[in-house]
Amino acid sequence: MTAGSNRTAALRNRSLANPGRLAAAGVTIAITTDHPVVPIHFLIHQATLAVKEGLDPVTALRAVTINPARIIGCADRIGSLEVGKDADLVIWSGDPLDVMSRAERAYLDGREIYRYDYDRREGVFADR
Repeated sequence: MTAGSNRTAALRNRSLANPGRLAAAGVTIAITTDHPVVPIHFLIHQATLAVKEGLDPVTALRAVTINPARIIGCADRIGSLEVGKDADLVIWSGDPLDVMSRAERAYLDGREIYRYDYDRREGVFADR
């Protein structure tokens, strides 16, 4: 078998149900995208698709917040909202896992860096 055919076989077995299967088996999971193929700003949609295929919604949110922080060893600083932690924060119009919800505001180091302008129907980024 060539290296290319190994990749093809591995891709054949990929499934959006795999995160749910792994979590059900007790595996701590983190969800990401394969940026730049699927842009990182579609991360929440990756979690939503995993929920659609059986992953528990709370586990999906943990898979894009605290679990990655735990996996890379920095959960003492990031990954959840707690006193003393760094807190980048996104305010959503509804459930983040609902494709109809949108990020309305985002804060980095306590400073608003993004807001959605409903009148203009577009996101506005703060000047750096």
